[in-house]
Amino acid sequence: MVYAIAVYKLTKFGLLVRRGDVFERALAIDIAMFDKRGTLTIGKPAIDRVIVFNCSEEEVMKVVCSAESRSEHPIALAILRYCRDNGYICNEPSKYDHIPGLGIIAEASNSEVVIGSEKLFTEMGIAIPEDIKNLVAGYRKYGYTVIFIGVNKVLSGIVLLRDNVKEDAMDVIDFLRKMGIKIVIASGDSRETVEVVAKNLKINEFYSELTPGDKIELVEELQRKGFKVLFVGDGINDAGAISKAFLGMAMGSGSDIAKIAGDVVIMNEKLKSVKIMMLFSDKVRRKSIENLIWAFIYNLILVPIAMGALHSIGITLRPEIAAVAMILSDVSVILNSLTLARSKIM
Repeated sequence: MVYAIAVYKLTKFGLLVRRGDVFERALAIDIAMFDKRGTLTIGKPAIDRVIVFNCSEEEVMKVVCSAESRSEHPIALAILRYCRDNGYICNEPSKYDHIPGLGIIAEASNSEVVIGSEKLFTEMGIAIPEDIKNLVAGYRKYGYTVIFIGVNKVLSGIVLLRDNVKEDAMDVIDFLRKMGIKIVIASGDSRETVEVVAKNLKINEFYSELTPGDKIELVEELQRKGFKVLFVGDGINDAGAISKAFLGMAMGSGSDIAKIAGDVVIMNEKLKSVKIMMLFSDKVRRKSIENLIWAFIYNLILVPIAMGALHSIGITLRPEIAAVAMILSDVSVILNSLTLARSKIM
């Protein structure tokens, strides 16, 4: 009864609970691990600047727009918005391949287009000159996410994007710290970009440039050491880690596969929902203990009487009265559980 009411109550706060033991699991967490983009940050990056090399911006962005037209990744959507705002026409790519955690490879306008991380370019054998690497490193120190563009095996440009930290992120991080929970960032973004967010949120431990497989390995390694890990993420790159974690929470704005993997889905996109989940889990535990204690004391007193333990001194319970007493026991537990629906969480 308590759990059913708790699940119903949390829906009013934009939390969809998908398994029955999340409340016990929430209170056992040792490490809270967060993805960066779309979880700690707003998840709607905007292009601040496009820098092209040896060609025009329009020429490059037309093929980039076409290549990204099949993707629903937040960065792809930012690129498509930028192209639309600047009047760049997108065509359907003839080929499209998404490389999880790294980027995409596509064919558009008779050109091979590679869009993604520096790691992807290294794997594809596309050279990045040292002066460009230094330029990129400088932008990353200011919190920019840098996406590389390659056309026909040649570096043709970079895209600079910004994604602000959520307003409630610091409050949630501080709350979890006070609970004695260690905070970790696990992101596929560059080290410099992740480090800026980590410093803003005063998080000492972070992992960058992780593939989806790397995130799974990180979660599993910590759990093999005996830690109980909460993973909060939003994208397809986080789905594996969410499913492997002791408790997985998926942002409702993220990919469908991440939401399916999550034990809890945060439908309102607010990071403070993690705090609400923790606070309410404690209320659920206390209410469950209250019901157990009340039922135990009630039955400890009345069951022996119903069995005739006090018959010698003239105290007995007729069968119909005993039946009513048992019903009243159930009713009292139900009424106590219902107070959970009216309780304030924050």
